[in-house]
Amino acid sequence: MTYYFASNLKPIEINPNWQIGKGTDGTVFKYNQLALKILKFDNKTREQKGQLDFEKAQFFVREVNAKRINFPIDILLDENGIYSGIVMNLISLLDPSQIDLSQFSMDDLFLFIEELTEDYEKILTPKKIVPKDINFGSYCVSPDFLQMCDVDKYCILSKESIARIKNNDLLIYSLAKSIYYLNFITVNTTKEERQKWQKWVKLQVKEQNLARKIERANQENHFTNVNEYIIYTRKKVLES
Repeated sequence: MTYYFASNLKPIEINPNWQIGKGTDGTVFKYNQLALKILKFDNKTREQKGQLDFEKAQFFVREVNAKRINFPIDILLDENGIYSGIVMNLISLLDPSQIDLSQFSMDDLFLFIEELTEDYEKILTPKKIVPKDINFGSYCVSPDFLQMCDVDKYCILSKESIARIKNNDLLIYSLAKSIYYLNFITVNTTKEERQKWQKWVKLQVKEQNLARKIERANQENHFTNVNEYIIYTRKKVLES
């Protein structure tokens, strides 16, 4: 089927062989350096489900240009001009089974924290955008370290004060969950261990100083890479 980029009405015939992913709400295809996501549901259904409906997708394309969160940069229309998909920058993903956190320095982690904080403080909060769900599917590892995706889960609030309060907590939650995620992809965890990690995540949100704690731990232990920090944190979590 032929689709059109909404920005310039350029047609594109999607080849099934371009498929690189499939989920509950759509199928993703690789096209040059872009990821094209063809949506599973119509716009009315997506609106009812709180997913990425046309109005929200338009807003994200027009208003949002984040560094660590992969928001859409264009919209796809079908042959009848109906909203049918989104266009995103292609993230070069690492195979989870082949990820070696030793290849990433602590500077990579600190840059991720800095840029994600900037995304929240300069883009998400002022524009009243909050993620309504952050889970393992919200993260991916690329040669540039961590990226956040799955913007279907982001919503726009009506009151800026509410957005500011929630985003402050959600920023810390996103950072804490990223550490949990990095542990999760490198070792198998038991139910009891996951419960301890979840308790640790909640504690970081309550204390509101995770970035500083990571920096202080790095200064005291002189970690040479992210894997050393994850091992250090895992020990602390499991001993708690």
